Amino acid sequence: MIDPSAELIEKWARVSASEPSGHEWRAVALNAIAPLRILVGVREPDNKIALILEAPLAEAPKEFIHFTANGLTVADQRRFGENIYRVAIVLERSEVRDVFEVLAADIVTVVASASNTKTAIRATTRRLEAWQACLRSGRRGLTLEEQIGLFGEVAVLEMLGDAAGYKEAVAAWGGPLDSIHDFSARGIAFEVKSSTGVGNRIQISTLNQLETEGLNQLLVVRLRLREDSNGITLNEYIGKIRVKIDEPSATDPDFGERLLRLGYLLSDSSLYENNRWVNEGFRFYEVMQGFPRLVNSDIPAGVIDGAYVIDEQALLPFRREIDAFELAAEKMLGKLR
Repeated sequence: MIDPSAELIEKWARVSASEPSGHEWRAVALNAIAPLRILVGVREPDNKIALILEAPLAEAPKEFIHFTANGLTVADQRRFGENIYRVAIVLERSEVRDVFEVLAADIVTVVASASNTKTAIRATTRRLEAWQACLRSGRRGLTLEEQIGLFGEVAVLEMLGDAAGYKEAVAAWGGPLDSIHDFSARGIAFEVKSSTGVGNRIQISTLNQLETEGLNQLLVVRLRLREDSNGITLNEYIGKIRVKIDEPSATDPDFGERLLRLGYLLSDSSLYENNRWVNEGFRFYEVMQGFPRLVNSDIPAGVIDGAYVIDEQALLPFRREIDAFELAAEKMLGKLR
């Protein structure tokens, strides 16, 4: 569909200038063909702008969705007297209006892309949960460390997608969904560790990260990036993957929502234009008996979690070649011939 941003902005201005109605909301409908009723409105009496989605009450999901994050509120309203299920997304703080406008346009696109009411509600709930994760930090943009980490995970995603298809590769990308390992499926897992420079330090952030219980195989994928003016930016790399997936972001919810959960927004793209990187290659290490690591079973009772650093030089006995990774990837994605 056409980007709804301009219509949203115009109608918020129109409704904000209108006379109070004496009701909780005053709103006008958006010109979008969609399975949910989409309203652009303001809340009375404080005149806070909102995006409102409505459906028959019988279509309401069992779970309620309600949260406040970084100046935005999502409210789940079930009006039995009116037979209406309503989700109201409200801008509570004007200083984050630019983010709110992006969120609202994104939600409208998600709703309009759905084929029926139940699908629209399910897709909207999932996308709002992704936005909640994105807004959780309360700051704009990814740190340099987070950019490097995302670049590395996208590089592994590209290897998997090129080899076995992007639908399966994206489904295995569990890091953004708070999975224990960055990629996992069918008893195989990959933990991606990216860095710049020449150091040998590998940062392990939790005691679960190198846990092999319940797995047939766990590989640490080591990626080293070099800053280079001839390299590729994070934005360009993500754009390249979108082209390979061959679907616009609006109809590619799995990839888009994972990026969103990690805090990557297209509206912040200017923050990522200065850093260009070249991938200097991958190294693969298999986590097995003797691998230097800490896991929960090694830790005294009372210690809940911890982070530590591994010297990469100590991993040489566990190094594997690219064919070992490729075989593991085929098993992970169910493509083993």
